[in-house]
Amino acid sequence: MAQEKHKEVQVYFRNSPDYQRVHATGAWGGITPQGQILCDFFLDHKENPESITLRIGEDKKVEETDRAGAQQLVRELLVGVILRPDHAHVIGAWLQKNAIEAGFQEESKHEDKP
Repeated sequence: MAQEKHKEVQVYFRNSPDYQRVHATGAWGGITPQGQILCDFFLDHKENPESITLRIGEDKKVEETDRAGAQQLVRELLVGVILRPDHAHVIGAWLQKNAIEAGFQEESKHEDKP
Protein backbone atom coordinates (compact mmCIF):
# COMPACT_ATOMS: atom_id res chain seq x y z
CA MET A 1 0.00 0.00 0.00
CA ALA A 2 1.38 3.39 -0.97
CA GLN A 3 2.05 5.65 1.96
CA GLU A 4 0.37 9.08 1.81
CA LYS A 5 2.67 12.01 2.23
CA HIS A 6 1.31 14.94 4.21
CA LYS A 7 2.61 18.36 3.35
CA GLU A 8 2.53 21.31 5.69
CA VAL A 9 2.22 24.87 4.55
CA GLN A 10 2.83 27.76 6.88
CA VAL A 11 0.59 30.76 6.21
CA TYR A 12 1.51 34.27 7.33
CA PHE A 13 -1.13 36.95 7.84
CA ARG A 14 -0.46 40.52 6.76
CA ASN A 15 -2.88 43.39 6.39
CA SER A 16 -3.00 45.12 3.03
CA PRO A 17 -2.34 48.89 3.22
CA ASP A 18 -5.98 49.25 2.09
CA TYR A 19 -7.31 46.95 4.83
CA GLN A 20 -10.18 48.29 6.85
CA ARG A 21 -12.69 46.76 9.23
CA VAL A 22 -16.30 47.84 8.71
CA HIS A 23 -19.51 47.30 10.66
CA ALA A 24 -22.27 46.02 8.40
CA THR A 25 -25.98 45.63 9.12
CA GLY A 26 -26.70 43.60 6.00
CA ALA A 27 -25.71 42.50 2.52
CA TRP A 28 -27.15 42.98 -0.96
CA GLY A 29 -26.22 41.41 -4.24
CA GLY A 30 -26.70 38.37 -6.40
CA ILE A 31 -25.27 36.51 -9.34
CA THR A 32 -23.19 38.52 -11.82
CA PRO A 33 -23.47 38.02 -15.61
CA GLN A 34 -20.19 36.07 -15.35
CA GLY A 35 -21.74 33.62 -12.85
CA GLN A 36 -19.95 34.92 -9.79
CA ILE A 37 -21.54 36.09 -6.53
CA LEU A 38 -21.59 39.82 -5.75
CA CYS A 39 -22.03 40.68 -2.08
CA ASP A 40 -22.23 44.38 -1.17
CA PHE A 41 -22.10 44.91 2.59
CA PHE A 42 -24.09 47.89 3.81
CA LEU A 43 -24.87 49.93 6.90
CA ASP A 44 -28.37 51.29 7.51
CA HIS A 45 -28.44 54.59 9.37
CA LYS A 46 -30.29 57.87 9.59
CA GLU A 47 -28.61 60.68 7.72
CA ASN A 48 -28.19 63.92 9.61
CA PRO A 49 -30.16 66.94 8.46
CA GLU A 50 -28.23 69.55 6.49
CA SER A 51 -28.26 71.91 9.47
CA ILE A 52 -30.14 72.79 12.64
CA THR A 53 -30.63 76.10 14.44
CA LEU A 54 -30.36 76.20 18.21
CA ARG A 55 -31.55 78.86 20.63
CA ILE A 56 -29.70 79.20 23.91
CA GLY A 57 -31.93 80.78 26.52
CA GLU A 58 -30.92 83.02 29.40
CA ASP A 59 -31.25 79.98 31.65
CA LYS A 60 -28.64 78.22 29.43
CA LYS A 61 -31.31 75.82 28.15
CA VAL A 62 -30.74 74.74 24.53
CA GLU A 63 -33.72 74.37 22.19
CA GLU A 64 -33.81 73.38 18.52
CA THR A 65 -35.77 76.00 16.59
CA ASP A 66 -35.23 75.05 12.95
CA ARG A 67 -34.03 72.15 10.82
CA ALA A 68 -32.92 72.30 7.16
CA GLY A 69 -33.08 69.14 5.06
CA ALA A 70 -34.90 65.94 5.79
CA GLN A 71 -33.49 63.27 8.05
CA GLN A 72 -33.55 60.21 5.79
CA LEU A 73 -32.90 56.53 6.27
CA VAL A 74 -29.80 55.72 4.20
CA ARG A 75 -28.45 52.33 3.13
CA GLU A 76 -24.76 53.10 2.66
CA LEU A 77 -22.84 50.54 0.59
CA LEU A 78 -19.49 50.02 2.31
CA VAL A 79 -17.63 47.34 0.40
CA GLY A 80 -18.37 44.91 -2.39
CA VAL A 81 -16.96 41.39 -2.56
CA ILE A 82 -17.08 39.24 -5.69
CA LEU A 83 -16.75 35.51 -5.06
CA ARG A 84 -16.72 32.31 -7.05
CA PRO A 85 -19.83 30.26 -6.18
CA ASP A 86 -17.78 27.55 -4.43
CA HIS A 87 -16.02 30.16 -2.31
CA ALA A 88 -19.36 31.85 -1.48
CA HIS A 89 -20.74 28.47 -0.36
CA VAL A 90 -17.77 27.72 1.91
CA ILE A 91 -17.75 31.23 3.37
CA GLY A 92 -21.52 31.04 3.97
CA ALA A 93 -21.11 27.75 5.87
CA TRP A 94 -18.25 29.26 7.89
CA LEU A 95 -20.38 32.31 8.78
CA GLN A 96 -23.28 30.09 9.89
CA LYS A 97 -20.99 27.90 12.02
CA ASN A 98 -19.52 30.96 13.75
CA ALA A 99 -22.96 32.52 14.28
CA ILE A 100 -24.13 29.35 16.05
CA GLU A 101 -20.96 29.23 18.17
CA ALA A 102 -21.60 32.89 19.11
CA GLY A 103 -25.06 31.96 20.39
CA PHE A 104 -27.33 32.53 17.40
CA GLN A 105 -30.48 30.42 17.47
CA GLU A 106 -32.96 30.30 14.61
CA GLU A 107 -36.40 31.53 15.56
CA SER A 108 -38.93 28.75 15.80
CA LYS A 109 -41.44 28.70 12.93
CA HIS A 110 -44.87 30.01 13.86
CA GLU A 111 -47.96 28.17 12.68
CA ASP A 112 -49.54 31.39 11.41
CA LYS A 113 -46.64 32.08 9.02
CA PRO A 114 -46.61 30.45 5.56
